[in-house]
Order: sequence, then C-alpha cells, then structure tokens
Amino acid sequence: MARKKLDETEIRDKKISVRVNETELAEIKQKAKLYAVATPEYLRNLGLNYPLTSRVDSFAFLELGKCRADLGRLGGLLKMWISNKEKRAGLDPIDVNKLLKEIEAKQEEITGYAKKLIEMGVV
Repeated sequence: MARKKLDETEIRDKKISVRVNETELAEIKQKAKLYAVATPEYLRNLGLNYPLTSRVDSFAFLELGKCRADLGRLGGLLKMWISNKEKRAGLDPIDVNKLLKEIEAKQEEITGYAKKLIEMGVV
C-alpha cells in the first residue's frame, strides 16, 4: 500500500493509546530506532501498512560505497607503483608501506560499518 500524501489541511491531532509492558516498550523503541524514526511514526507506519524504510540503511550503504571506492583508488595506486618503473621513480618502499597501511585502515573501517549493520539487524 502506498503512503497517502498528507493534505496541508489535514492535521494529525488525534492520539491512540496502547498499553504495553516494559519489555514491549523497549522492543518497539529499539525497532523505531533501527529505522531512525520516532516511535509514534514507526507505529503509525505499521498500523497503516506503509512500507518501513530505514534511513540508516541508506547512510550505511553510502558509507560502505565510499570506503570501497577509496580502497579501489588506493589499490590502483599500488598496482601502478608495482607495475611501472617510470612512475615509481620517486617512490621508495616506505611510501608503499604507508599505502598498504591506509588500505588496511580502510578495510577495518568497512568491517566496522558491516558489524554495525549486523548488530542493528539490517543485514
């Protein structure tokens, strides 16, 4: 079911009360947090059968894409250095070690984002 666009004259001024216990409240709040929306918005979307789309997913995948692109550029530089003696004329092994450390750091960053996604239950 597609989300109905809210008419400018329609004001959301009605409340629905639902009794829950502490465990249920904590679970509902955690799930709303997973989708990066307020708890009432999360419950309204569920109740009206609107699709639940996580804003966190978009951010996380964008960050993973940036990290992957950085690794690609770093790998390309390393490949160029190894395969072309003229282009590596001014570089020494210390520069290569620095580049390798940067690649390893980016790999760790990607791993960190992936772990966050898994912890959040997105993946």
